[in-house]
Amino acid sequence: MKTQLTTPRKLLFVSRWGEILEIAYAASLKGNKVKMCIEDKDSRDIGFGADIYI
Repeated sequence: MKTQLTTPRKLLFVSRWGEILEIAYAASLKGNKVKMCIEDKDSRDIGFGADIYI
């Protein structure tokens, strides 16, 4: 049985190369508001289009 959070949480994920993308995406699917920051400029296109704002 799936349960929804009563109040969506605002989460910020900071990653050097984008290795936390799967956890950030799973958190967004649970109804949370997720933002993600990737430090490495060449890796910033990882997850583009996954409803996670970089």
